[in-house]
Amino acid sequence: MRKILLIICFIIPLFASSQSIDLVYRFSVNNITSIDSAKQVQLEVIQQSNITSCNFIDECDCFKLTTSSFISYANLKNILLLGGYNLYGDVYLSDGRVLKETIQTQINK
Repeated sequence: MRKILLIICFIIPLFASSQSIDLVYRFSVNNITSIDSAKQVQLEVIQQSNITSCNFIDECDCFKLTTSSFISYANLKNILLLGGYNLYGDVYLSDGRVLKETIQTQINK
């Protein structure tokens, strides 16, 4: 029985990790709080070549986005801005990372 558990816990995940694994993002968009208002955001976002799905989760007023490659906070923000939408708050990834907006300041000399 112990050998079977070892196979399930270690070998199968190693095999799965050698295949292409999509990243899942969870994020919110300003003023999008219903499925109806989310549809336009979904249509805008899904046009990107590396995005495989985009779903709105009504219970948390947030989106679940699946990609085949990493998208930075700035890139996701720009994708949304193209459609006239604003990314709100942090972006949570399925691998445990949290993406935050970085604010750059310019120092005048």
